[in-house]
Amino acid sequence: MTDMTLEKQLNVNKFIVVINRHKIKANRGKPIDQHEPPVRVSAGKHGKPEYRYEAIFDCRVVRVIYDPEHPLPCGATTWVEIT
Repeated sequence: MTDMTLEKQLNVNKFIVVINRHKIKANRGKPIDQHEPPVRVSAGKHGKPEYRYEAIFDCRVVRVIYDPEHPLPCGATTWVEIT
């Protein structure tokens, strides 16, 4: 999980979260310990690959989750939860 100190360090107020479907597909045939993170969080010119990302926007928690061991009933292995 990523903490929000990156936002303070970079002094940016825009984050971009990208889900790379090609990495999700490539991970399917690999053992879980060899999976590459399919979620990339970018702030300005800086980006970091992640398995999970959590942020708070307008008093709501937004989570981007990649969990191939526990997919949703529809089969999705990557999803966004807003609480």
